[in-house]
Amino acid sequence: MIEIIRRIQYGSLHRLLEKWYAAVVDVPESVAWIVFSAVIANMAAFVLLYSNAVIISDAWYFLDVFIRKALDGTLRFSDFFVYRRGLDHAQPLRKFILLLDLRYFHLDFRYEALAGLAAAGLSLLLLRRMVFWRESHHTAAHGPRVWIWAATCAVLISLNSFGVWTWPLVASGFTSYVFMFVFLLTLWHWLAGGKVFPLMVSALALNFVADDTAMLINLASLITLALLVWLQPAMRRRAISGALMLILALVVTRLAYAWIYEPPAGESIQLGSRLGHLWTNFLTGGWWQWVLVPLGSSVTFILPLQWIIGDHALLVQACIGVLLLFAHLWFWWRVLWQRPRMNAPTFSAIALMLVFYALLAGIVFGRVSLFGNSYLNQPRYVLVYSFNAVALLLMLAGCEQVDKGSHRVWGTGIALGAMLLLAWQIPLSFIAWNIGPCMNVYQQKFAWQIGQMAAHPDNIPEDCAPELVVCSWLPSKRKELVHLLQAHRLNVFSPQFQRATGLDPNRPPSE
Repeated sequence: MIEIIRRIQYGSLHRLLEKWYAAVVDVPESVAWIVFSAVIANMAAFVLLYSNAVIISDAWYFLDVFIRKALDGTLRFSDFFVYRRGLDHAQPLRKFILLLDLRYFHLDFRYEALAGLAAAGLSLLLLRRMVFWRESHHTAAHGPRVWIWAATCAVLISLNSFGVWTWPLVASGFTSYVFMFVFLLTLWHWLAGGKVFPLMVSALALNFVADDTAMLINLASLITLALLVWLQPAMRRRAISGALMLILALVVTRLAYAWIYEPPAGESIQLGSRLGHLWTNFLTGGWWQWVLVPLGSSVTFILPLQWIIGDHALLVQACIGVLLLFAHLWFWWRVLWQRPRMNAPTFSAIALMLVFYALLAGIVFGRVSLFGNSYLNQPRYVLVYSFNAVALLLMLAGCEQVDKGSHRVWGTGIALGAMLLLAWQIPLSFIAWNIGPCMNVYQQKFAWQIGQMAAHPDNIPEDCAPELVVCSWLPSKRKELVHLLQAHRLNVFSPQFQRATGLDPNRPPSE
């Protein structure tokens, strides 16, 4: 009798778990589409209301060397590749977007952020293609993959660091990175037996648009192809051919760059001095911050944590970083020890993770060596940091266990983890939307101070905002650029801009 009762109880529990799994884990793909739509809508509303529309920082430089020529009719093709000295990059696509902004929106920089959001949305669609890729057929699967793509939406487009979206120049970075996702997808398509034309077009486009960042992406891809030869010798011929085509595309593009535009004389890098600073920074906290801050920031940036838990924010961020560090160890244990059969998500995950490492190394060498370890917590870098979380999710999608319907532990763990990530977006959005009105007040300060420079050309406003870099420029150059905006009724001097944003150069920010 007792045995019969136990069997009945076990059967009931098993049926209950089966129903729970079917309801929560094995959900239709429409759930992920709902998440995708909600993320895009939330971000679009935030950008339109709170992204900075006023000309600040680097935009003043491009007003001088690029927009001026567009206004007086002397703009040449080579001007799309102009960049400053030092660690700046040629950004032809972003300059084209800037030109469209000038033509249709009178330099309302919010539209550059919206262009970045559109590119980020397209990136998510490309990532969906990677997550749902099948070797035998290309139809979308359900179950855990739905949750993986939903989590990817929450990681890549998030108000985790609203500074990415309030500074249009940063948000527009997605317009370059979307070419990376197209490139990775076409590269795998070629390896899986596809045609060469899409790969060559995407490789040339990536190198043309992304400049030196594309070189890092090419290097990461070549290393991934070498791993593919080791892990899957049957694809050796295609991998080697693909590598040769990537090198050819890179060489052709670099020669074209050299022919189109001669960059300004570079600043002295002073390698020894920078390495000395890095060693000092490493000993004073860099040994853990260089790893844990970027990893932790990809899930939760320091500012919202400080809003919620105050002084314990750094500790919590470090703990999250430790958890992700273990995830990275699992990532490379799976690649180097388990030696899995390559598929689209696994291949893309390895390449994207190597891109993340390369970009992080560039941040450490180029910025931390100058400004110290705290510079890792710059809001704009969260865009780059998010790539490691996306790579981890892609690796998860490439696991064989995800496709085994009988493997309940994997499916349950993926669903719960994705739900946790999605739930975390609610307080992050709440904090960002509460801070947003303060950003509008600060933007009105920008507009007012530009108006004061126009009204009093020989003086600069008291307490000039640091973002208005023109305040520190020579008086003649400052007057010239402010007059350029005023004469052509651009940005804060445009009636269309003022109606759309509510920002007025004649109204003090306190009103």
